[in-house]
Amino acid sequence: MVASIGSEYIQFMSEIKARMNFIRLEFAARSEDVTITKYSEMDALLRFEGACLQLRKILELTMLACLVTHQELLQKEQKFLRKENDLRKIAKKLSETSPFKGRYLPISVHKPVEDKTGVIKQILGKEKQLASEDLISAYGKLGDILHSRNPNQNPAQIPELQEMHGTICLKLIQALQYHVSPLHDGRLLLTFMNGSDEAVTCSLLNPKEFPNV
Repeated sequence: MVASIGSEYIQFMSEIKARMNFIRLEFAARSEDVTITKYSEMDALLRFEGACLQLRKILELTMLACLVTHQELLQKEQKFLRKENDLRKIAKKLSETSPFKGRYLPISVHKPVEDKTGVIKQILGKEKQLASEDLISAYGKLGDILHSRNPNQNPAQIPELQEMHGTICLKLIQALQYHVSPLHDGRLLLTFMNGSDEAVTCSLLNPKEFPNV
């Protein structure tokens, strides 16, 4: 059961990684494109909308990956989860179900310390962690740019959205690079996102051996 959880979780993280790489390449392509045409402003907007769509998908995947690590605890909620697509409602259900003081998102950690044989000896949690409120707020704001503007409403503030987009991307990269996810049986699933051209890897840990997570 735990092996299948790890495999499915890796699939989610691998998709997040692929979409984040796409955003990075798209923004790099935009910064290198110095050709000025009468369509350049619209082209920049279209590229930004594409990046917003990818980031919104990443936020969904980050939240939905938590359903994998909490699936044993959510057995009674299968009917609700099969028909629900509202990220806010899913987040609320995860928070209510989680036995870890309402926390369900991945726990960000510093790069684990290994001995000469590669055995992990120490893992330290980071002070700043992903907050579900921040993810849900960003999810809503990203949706604003993906909808055509009603002429009776104020236009979206693109510079502010671009800044928010960059901030959320950086937070996610830093938070997910090394992280642990509590499992229903009390163990921890340690995940390494690794380099852009490397595979995501996971391993199981006994929390008693790593009290500082």
